[in-house]
Amino acid sequence: MLLSALAFLAMAQTPGPLRVGEYYTDNLPGLALVTSTKDSCLLRIAWYDKAGKRHSGYKDFIAAGGRFGACAPDDSYHRLDWMVDGNPVTFEWAVKGGSDGIAGRIKSILKVKVELEVDPAWSGKLSDIEPAKLGPDHLEIPLGSTTAEVTCHDSFNNTNGKWIATTEVYANHSLEFSLPAHYHAPITFFSWEAAEDYFEKTRTKADGDWGDFVSPISNQLGHSRVYSPDNERIAHTVSRGWCLPDGQVLFCWDSFFNGVLSSVENPAAGRDTVRAILAAQQYNGLVPNFAGRSWGVSSDRSQPPVGALCVWKMYQRDPDKAFLAEVYPKLLKWHRWWFSKRPNGKAFRDGNGDGLLEWGSETGDTQNARYESGLDDSPMYDKATMDGPNMKQDSVDLSALWAMDAEYLAKIATILGKKKDALDLYQDRDTMAKNINEKLWNDEAGVYQYKFWDGSFYNRLSPLNFYPMMAGVPSKDQADKMLNLFFQKDKFGGEYMAPTISRDDPAFPAQGYWRGTIWAPTNYLFFQGLRRYGTDARRQEFAAKSVALFMKNWNADGSCHENFNGITGEGRSDPHYTWGSLLCLIGIENLCDIEPDGRLRLNGDSGVTVHIQNFHLRGKTYDLVVKPNEAELRSDHKVFTAKGKAEYFDL
Repeated sequence: MLLSALAFLAMAQTPGPLRVGEYYTDNLPGLALVTSTKDSCLLRIAWYDKAGKRHSGYKDFIAAGGRFGACAPDDSYHRLDWMVDGNPVTFEWAVKGGSDGIAGRIKSILKVKVELEVDPAWSGKLSDIEPAKLGPDHLEIPLGSTTAEVTCHDSFNNTNGKWIATTEVYANHSLEFSLPAHYHAPITFFSWEAAEDYFEKTRTKADGDWGDFVSPISNQLGHSRVYSPDNERIAHTVSRGWCLPDGQVLFCWDSFFNGVLSSVENPAAGRDTVRAILAAQQYNGLVPNFAGRSWGVSSDRSQPPVGALCVWKMYQRDPDKAFLAEVYPKLLKWHRWWFSKRPNGKAFRDGNGDGLLEWGSETGDTQNARYESGLDDSPMYDKATMDGPNMKQDSVDLSALWAMDAEYLAKIATILGKKKDALDLYQDRDTMAKNINEKLWNDEAGVYQYKFWDGSFYNRLSPLNFYPMMAGVPSKDQADKMLNLFFQKDKFGGEYMAPTISRDDPAFPAQGYWRGTIWAPTNYLFFQGLRRYGTDARRQEFAAKSVALFMKNWNADGSCHENFNGITGEGRSDPHYTWGSLLCLIGIENLCDIEPDGRLRLNGDSGVTVHIQNFHLRGKTYDLVVKPNEAELRSDHKVFTAKGKAEYFDL
């Protein structure tokens, strides 16, 4: 076995904690060592194929069939897998006990040439890692007030300013390195077998009819956290592929969804991601469509207001009142921005003053307004024209999202003791609900529809038309009509649910980007309405089909896709896009979750056998045991049981 030892010796008055992780966008597989943007470096892993071609970085990793493996929130175990000439290669790293801290190893079945190299990170200045000492088997790297000392059985070579150790790994011959844990609370074990065993016992995972549909959530999120050299924050990005080579780019509604996904197992990391996107909020309250290195900030447009919904769900899984108090003022300012007045007296996103909202952009560009909707090329906006910064099309989805935002902000305000705010926000919801019902309901069609400013309805259908359900807008009779329409096989029913345009729409067969493909965020938002109005049977059907769609691709190639073909179910676009796992969260929420009214719903008639270990809810950890006609939520002190139907409990 080739053994490399990496020892980090903290000197007095370290300027900041040393953070070690997969934080550099184009260094996967590999690790970044960061005390600050200036004081940072990379441990980069490269490999060679049979033809002698060298590979490294994110694109090469993905091209080599890279899979995001286990990713523990406490760093107790991490794994990445890829293929070299048909041979599986694995990179693992984990927290060690005592003074050893972090351990890493690269292993393979057949012989593969690999390199462990030391590179500069974001600053790009070789002087930041210029060796202080160099011997045949020794390299010392100044890292701020922390010294990195590397020793290796093979010698390091200075090649074009890079310090590289090269070896071959194969069965029973791995490359290993270690670092002390002064940056991390130590875990009191270490052997690789112990690391994997500890992780298996403590992770949130599932088994049963749906397989392990829970672990992919943390796997995708954990390997998608990157560092921003601009503000020194670590946050989940939608995909490393959007952030190359070395930045952090955040998108608005994606970041909030990443926050709620992270709450399944790593709530602290989810809160950091929400903080990061809210740090880009503009002076007038707008939370931008995007913000990040080399991209800048889209100060002309926002994105769907799902922030309060996601923050509330994060709070339900891991109550943190201080976090609510921290983000509430920013979420409230964003909520108010949509109707706030310009100097000309018109509201930012109510250009015709009818109390409903339209998507828009301060540039007046239609495509930028489409970007604000989050559905870049949806057929729902094919006929939209602009009046200055506003689409001349009253939006069902935005108006409903704003009403929902008001409702969840009111819940947060209530927890924080802001009674007047809560009353005002509930009034916002009620007023918007009245406007949606009076102006956007088409009784003949049995659904809410977009309406042009000339008063004519737009009769195309997408899941967006059903969004008013998630804000409690329709009556039961209206919702029944809507759901009967939705589940028709020529609309949104069928094996793969739910396409982003109706199956009988002329745009559907081509399966464009948002033109008939299936997207996890629209499924997830539709499901929030289904929770309020749907029968248990319809909830179960939609949840089971959402999970099955995700697992079809995950089981095949370890992918978590940006979207899915609405005809074949095949994954589309980016293969490692975090919000694809919202399809899994739908399954979790249907089995057991906190309902909008605050009660626990436990599904005792799911028709499936599923076990979720280390299931987190309201800051406690449970085992969730689900059988076709029974479900139990078990902890050390209490057991909730539902038999033959969904039961509701006060927590």
